[in-house]
Amino acid sequence: MKILSTLSIALLFSAGSAFAQSNDAVVTQDGNSNSSLIDQAGTSNSAIVDQLANNNEVELSQLSNAAGSSSATISQTRNDNRVYLDQEGLNSAAISQTNVGSVVRSYDGSGAAVQYSEGALNELSVLQAGAFNRLNIEQLAGGNSATITQGVTVGNNVANAAFVLQDSESNDVEIFQRDARNKATVEQLGGGLHDALVNQLGSDNTADVMQLGSDNSANVKQAGDDNVAGVTQDGSGNSATQRMTSGDRNEVSQVQYGSSNISGIETWGDDNVYSTTQDGTGNFLFLNARGTGTGFTNGGGNNGNTFTANQTGNGNAISGGIDGSGNNVTLTQIGDGNSILGGMGSYGAQGLRIVGDGNTATISQMTDGNSASINVAGNNNTATISQ
Repeated sequence: MKILSTLSIALLFSAGSAFAQSNDAVVTQDGNSNSSLIDQAGTSNSAIVDQLANNNEVELSQLSNAAGSSSATISQTRNDNRVYLDQEGLNSAAISQTNVGSVVRSYDGSGAAVQYSEGALNELSVLQAGAFNRLNIEQLAGGNSATITQGVTVGNNVANAAFVLQDSESNDVEIFQRDARNKATVEQLGGGLHDALVNQLGSDNTADVMQLGSDNSANVKQAGDDNVAGVTQDGSGNSATQRMTSGDRNEVSQVQYGSSNISGIETWGDDNVYSTTQDGTGNFLFLNARGTGTGFTNGGGNNGNTFTANQTGNGNAISGGIDGSGNNVTLTQIGDGNSILGGMGSYGAQGLRIVGDGNTATISQMTDGNSASINVAGNNNTATISQ
């Protein structure tokens, strides 16, 4: 049986009369199957909700004018709790859910929880501990920030999902997920200047980042086996970095459209598949399969991997180092004045350097003015350059 907080009912009637007021709501509920409904419309809104036990629900709507502000602090312990949130104004929200089966969605339950402001800043912080948690967030207008943690300590933090959509420009999102079968999805739209960081520790996880506009940065880190990660950027001056610090049988893909983009892939493990596509001019690609430094004294142990890179356009460059055996590398450049020669600033490898046995490297360069260099050390390796 659900119990609707009497304080919530009073707030529902008192907070909806005018925008010229400051509203404060504090709700504490101890027990199972409680429901708290808060509807605030004023210049300054504040809500604090603390629910202790299982199967509790918070429905919170905070509406203020363009100069107003809304803040929400929600804590739910135990299992199968839900938060439905809509905020309009200068917004901030901090949500903490522990244990399993928790959900964060929109006020009416139909879609993503929404933070909207007109030229203002939205801030969101969500902590979900346990398994089977769901987070669906939309931050509209610009200058938004979202920090999401799913899984605090090593344990049963499985099958969590986080989706974040940010519109306009200058948005920032950080997602941390621990353990297995988690999924993180980030979509940053609008003019650009976005930053996205996804960090997943464990196996069978999935990360997808899409960024539109210019001067965006995407960073995906995964440690574990059988993970999948993808980054898509459409615009100029973007950078994408994907780091597989450990693990086997992972899949990594990057796609960049536009000019002056930088793509970096760093990995350590076996039987992984990596694919990068860059379409535009003046793009850079760096591949480091634990081959950092001359002679790769800090690397090794990357075996049976497949690396595929395609660049279309003029003035593009590829640099990389691989330390291991049985790897297959295919690099294709279509356009004029492309190079596989190094000289990429902080990316220190010179051309393509491979140390190990039984590796295969194939370089294809089409049209005019291209240059390529392969340095292979080891036994039973094959290197092919077609220009």
